[in-house]
Amino acid sequence: MTLNSNPTPNPGDVFRPEPDSGCLMCSEIEAGHSDVTTGRHIADLTASRLLLAANQYVSGMCMLISNAHATELHHLPPTAAGGYFNDLLLSSAAVEEAFRPHKLNWEVLGNWTPHIHGFIKPRYRDDPIPDNRIPHDVPWVTVDEQEMDRRVELVRTALFAALDRDPRRLQLDVVLDPREDDRHRG
Repeated sequence: MTLNSNPTPNPGDVFRPEPDSGCLMCSEIEAGHSDVTTGRHIADLTASRLLLAANQYVSGMCMLISNAHATELHHLPPTAAGGYFNDLLLSSAAVEEAFRPHKLNWEVLGNWTPHIHGFIKPRYRDDPIPDNRIPHDVPWVTVDEQEMDRRVELVRTALFAALDRDPRRLQLDVVLDPREDDRHRG
């Protein structure tokens, strides 16, 4: 019985140390801090970029985009995967500090855009479905520019405060640029 008729992916198709010009997430990383459609820039971390998501259906929802183009976490070189997870932990602590939710949910996706990116979703006791996952077909909620700026600053302040308390958070044995990892060169 075959569960998936797709052939095993070629490693060159699933991990690219260089940006993929046809990939939305690679374009977002390459755009720098402006012209980003998926959210508002908060910080560039060891292996990823943290954004306040453009859709604020969940107040304070953030997006973490891998700097390396890969379709699955296990396709990343180990150092890049470790860097991404460290960034996720650090970002989650900042979101928790900034918004004081009841719980945080994580989603690491890539179904619609095959590039590792995750969402950090603060969950509140008074949200519409507190005991269930948030579906993907929720209404798009935008907030005005001032409120986006305020939320970005809340997370950024919490992030830098966490780093001030423990600067070793970014001193892990992590390759900052996936192009420097020789183990994945053809």
